[in-house]
Amino acid sequence: MIIYLHGFNSSSSSSKAQLCKKYLTDKGIGDKILIPDLPLSTNKVVNLIEMLISENEITGFIGSSMGGFYSCYFANKYDLKGVYINPVVDDHLPGMLDIVGSYENFNNGKKDTFSMNDYENLKKYSTPTLTFPKNHFLLAQEGDEVLDQRLSLKKFKNSKISFSKLGNHQFLGFEDKIEQIFDFMI
Repeated sequence: MIIYLHGFNSSSSSSKAQLCKKYLTDKGIGDKILIPDLPLSTNKVVNLIEMLISENEITGFIGSSMGGFYSCYFANKYDLKGVYINPVVDDHLPGMLDIVGSYENFNNGKKDTFSMNDYENLKKYSTPTLTFPKNHFLLAQEGDEVLDQRLSLKKFKNSKISFSKLGNHQFLGFEDKIEQIFDFMI
């Protein structure tokens, strides 16, 4: 079972999540991916993922943006494979204080809050050292207007990397990378 973790204030109905689900469904294994709706609270996200891990046989994680940050933590912690799409990495955290606040979800309209405590708690889930760098696959685009993906390239320098000069934070051309992602994961 693979867990897909969407980005900050997104949802399980995000386009990348649904493209991953469709790919596996077309292969006849659509039941092999979990795509939870993540709350904003750091502790709630971690508790939800730990619960999913305890209830399922997890083989890896795919995460986009903030979902990539959490995916990296759990893949590293449990020695699983992880794929990260324009992810948040440890070195991004000092410049992300502006995410503290209240939000309405892009997809479902639900209101939630990311507190200063949630921001501070993110630091507990940093992964300064990747135990098995070859278990990690970074997909990054230099054109990411939200995060400096040069920091991601530095973190994953000993891992598999797909990097393109253009693009954006959403990850332009993601559908063209799905087969490569699942070849790595499965």
